[in-house]
Amino acid sequence: MSRTIHINLLRDDERVSSNPVRMRVMAPILCGFALVALLVWWHIVAAANAARQREEAAIAATTDDLKPAIAAFDALVLRVNAARAEIDQIGRYRNGRVVFGDMLAKLPDVVPASVQFTSVTIPPPYRPPAKKEDKPPVRSATKTGASATAVKPAGPAPEKVFINFAGLVDSAETAARLKAAMAGPAFAGLVKSAEIPGGAFKMSSDGSGQFLFEISCECTERSFK
Repeated sequence: MSRTIHINLLRDDERVSSNPVRMRVMAPILCGFALVALLVWWHIVAAANAARQREEAAIAATTDDLKPAIAAFDALVLRVNAARAEIDQIGRYRNGRVVFGDMLAKLPDVVPASVQFTSVTIPPPYRPPAKKEDKPPVRSATKTGASATAVKPAGPAPEKVFINFAGLVDSAETAARLKAAMAGPAFAGLVKSAEIPGGAFKMSSDGSGQFLFEISCECTERSFK
């Protein structure tokens, strides 16, 4: 029987790998590729930064050129807003006018011949004090939480306007007819009610037999809206 003997004649430092790719050859190549890729990436980033800086400089230059136009536009907007505020204010004053010209022109048609006016006065409009809210906002609970219903604050109360007449009359019946005429259809839309205040009807002290009277007419409320 034959016997096979294997003799290893290679030293350890002469051994090589069976892999055809040599790491000592590929390592420098891979490092070179990585360096090239890094240089390309740095070049792209630098170019992007330069482009962004040029764009920012162009925007800044354009903004500087537009500053006078922007200032002029802002001034024009302020003027327009001021003009609108004045127009709105004039409109509110127009809506708040109470015109007495037509009423005074119609007085000869409704005033009895025995009535003699001694004064017609229009006191300053009166604005009643605002009422305080007694009830808190209504709150309703839901699955997601509680919500409060906001109460919108009311605007200023309308102003009460009066026109007062004083004069001489021959009798209480004539004064009553005059009061009814003041609150009648002739002045509808202007006079809401007319009354003779307490103590405002009395005998004249001049001995003429006539009576002094005053009639206060509450007119349509004045509201600046």
